[in-house]
Amino acid sequence: MQVDTAFTATAINTINYVGWVTNGSGLKHHSWYGFGAVDAAAAVTAAHSHTNLIAPWTTSFNDTADANENIVDNANATVFTKSIVETGAGTIEHVRVRIKFDHAKPNQLGFRLESSTGTVVPLLPPFTGLTVDPTSAVWSEFATSAFYGEDKAGTWKVLVIDHVTGEVGNHRASGISFMYR
Repeated sequence: MQVDTAFTATAINTINYVGWVTNGSGLKHHSWYGFGAVDAAAAVTAAHSHTNLIAPWTTSFNDTADANENIVDNANATVFTKSIVETGAGTIEHVRVRIKFDHAKPNQLGFRLESSTGTVVPLLPPFTGLTVDPTSAVWSEFATSAFYGEDKAGTWKVLVIDHVTGEVGNHRASGISFMYR
């Protein structure tokens, strides 16, 4: 159940990083509140007729590797996009994203993920404590449950934005792994 319904999204360069999002399966998710409050009475009622789901599976990382693609250095929200196609049926439980990149000031970057249904959620907003260049030799990993209930098949997009001019960054590779049922 959604909580704090009066919460207004926090936007940086017109991009919402923290706010309520309705995912492709109709569930509301928030980076701070998750899916909101649990309805305890409904949970107990549902538990009486519960049947176990099949065991969830995890895909290996579906990677795209590229030779030094530039992340545009700007403050006007030009989006660097890397598309990754996922095949096979399955309903998402959890998604992990890994990215290889380098940037002299990585906290100027904002990372988001767009599902095949068009749901866009933040993975890491800009202006965090991430101040050391991870170098392109290291995978940075992000995880989210915001896509719970969505179909995993389709084109997924890793979205990266450099919110401040002056420092140059490069994208080396991206990958997505799904826990699904």
